[in-house]
Amino acid sequence: MMNVTDRFKRPSEDPPTALPAWHSRSVSEAVQRLAVDPSSGLSEAEAACRLATYGLNTIQERSSRRPLRILWDQFMDFMIMILIMAAVVSGFIGEPLDAAAIMVIVLLNGTVGFLQE
Repeated sequence: MMNVTDRFKRPSEDPPTALPAWHSRSVSEAVQRLAVDPSSGLSEAEAACRLATYGLNTIQERSSRRPLRILWDQFMDFMIMILIMAAVVSGFIGEPLDAAAIMVIVLLNGTVGFLQE
């Protein structure tokens, strides 16, 4: 006899074109495929079995970036690099006020972006 968990398959285990995506299935089809009673849910034993088989239902966290890398990335954006070049050009052509204004904007943008991440 087939165990209930033998019929339970994760969406990633389905062949790409074999079945519709989980979110587009009907309720009755999902209930049947997951072998669950919609009024009472899984039994304690079945829940424990699925937990042992598939693990916790958690989102995998990405590895965190170091703060220095986050700050560096704030200034590696293409438009920010253009602004930095514009500030340098403004400084060379004798417009120190414009160069300073652009650099203040770039630094504020980098600070806000760093704090948000």
